[in-house]
Amino acid sequence: MKYAAMPFLFPLSVVLVLCLITDVGDCRMGWMVFGSCILKHMGFPALLNKDVRCAANEMFKIFYKMTTRKCINCERYFYCQSNYNAVYNCGQNFKSIHTAEVISNCREFLQGGTDSRANQKAKRHGRRGWNCARKYLCAVNCKYNPSHGTCSLSNC
Repeated sequence: MKYAAMPFLFPLSVVLVLCLITDVGDCRMGWMVFGSCILKHMGFPALLNKDVRCAANEMFKIFYKMTTRKCINCERYFYCQSNYNAVYNCGQNFKSIHTAEVISNCREFLQGGTDSRANQKAKRHGRRGWNCARKYLCAVNCKYNPSHGTCSLSNC
């Protein structure tokens, strides 16, 4: 059966994979809480929208890099870049902006509470289309190199 015939599999697989690769505690409950948060704030019909699916996928790719690379001082860069990619690679419309906002907020909720003002600012910075690399790489001593996708001793 083709993916198009089963559109609900994509959001469920994204939720499950995000749960497995992020440090969210008990994964069995975590993915259900995360999924419930997404559905509560977006509704199931929104998950069928191509811009919503695109934005979720873009955020997943950046969150995956963040959790697998584990570069020091780079969390805000990844928050910013995931929101930027979700919006600017996926239609630059209300759906992609709202998806980035909901996923960011649900992820933070799942990890135990309110986000710091600085993290929220980084996410807004990305959604507004500002330069994440200029603001959150060398300026904060982040060692991630986006060109190579690696952490290094010297990035600047």
